[in-house]
Amino acid sequence: MSRSLLLILSIAAVVFPMRKASCEPLAEIKGTATNDLQPDFLIELERGARGADWRIGIDLIAQTNFAGHTWLKILDPTCAKLRLSLTNGISLRPTGTNGLTSPPARIRASDILNGIYRRYRSRQWWPSGIHSAASGEQDFLSGFKLRSVFDYSFTNDVVLEISPLIYKVDTNGVTANLIEFPVTKLKLKSDGKIEEIK
Repeated sequence: MSRSLLLILSIAAVVFPMRKASCEPLAEIKGTATNDLQPDFLIELERGARGADWRIGIDLIAQTNFAGHTWLKILDPTCAKLRLSLTNGISLRPTGTNGLTSPPARIRASDILNGIYRRYRSRQWWPSGIHSAASGEQDFLSGFKLRSVFDYSFTNDVVLEISPLIYKVDTNGVTANLIEFPVTKLKLKSDGKIEEIK
């Protein structure tokens, strides 16, 4: 990098300092276990230059030991079926299709992997880059900001219904069957509080 470019970047950093988003403390809510996996929702409130937004992370916890290449993530980056509504039940408008439609109930594992750049195919498996999983092991499934999926105002309390999705690959390694976890309902309040709705 040239000295003149470094000088320009240094001046820009002083004149236009970057605003860092601040995240408020994390909430952790466990979902209902299905097929020997339990969802673990990690939620935090991010406040930045563009306003506040909820960050949702989904981990899965193995309830038993698994051989490698048993679980394959769906292609949707949220890895979940989502619904967002106001507390009066009115559904909020999505900004895209992520998290709003179910993938095929049965698919060839190769059809999923062929849609991924070869270098990143190992990340499509859960646990990522691990050949087997032990009972109690926890690993990342997906993470997203709520505003990347829905058009909503942070000044409103909202209800998020979230159902993680993952494929279980048959022992032949060819076909994969969709597993949909029971819905977890969360009230995300504009004051930054989170409540699970039973």
